[in-house]
Amino acid sequence: MREQLMRYARDIYRYFTSAEGIASLRIHLEAQQFPQLYHAYRERVVDPNFVVNVAALDAAAHHGGLRETADPVAVLEAIGGGVLIHALFSQHAGAAPEATAPSEDQLEATLMNFVNLALDTPRT
Repeated sequence: MREQLMRYARDIYRYFTSAEGIASLRIHLEAQQFPQLYHAYRERVVDPNFVVNVAALDAAAHHGGLRETADPVAVLEAIGGGVLIHALFSQHAGAAPEATAPSEDQLEATLMNFVNLALDTPRT
């Protein structure tokens, strides 16, 4: 389960630091001005991916790979939110052209911290 969530964290970090991820942020921020675009984007991209990930976490909880009291939506939102804020605050989401990406080791440690927090696991 931890490796699946790390894959999720890596994938969304790459997404949030890409041109597509920046466009996604704009779509969400401007949802009131462009509701049809927002709803189409949610229907085609966000919701299907979220459903797949929630189902995987539900299955993991059922088979003992995740504590049964864990809320799959909260786990995904905790990891996704942490990764998004990290990408934005560290300027890796395209806000500053001179920003340098973290080293692979730094990024892995940061992402593991988000996964551990979401799983309520002590830091290692």
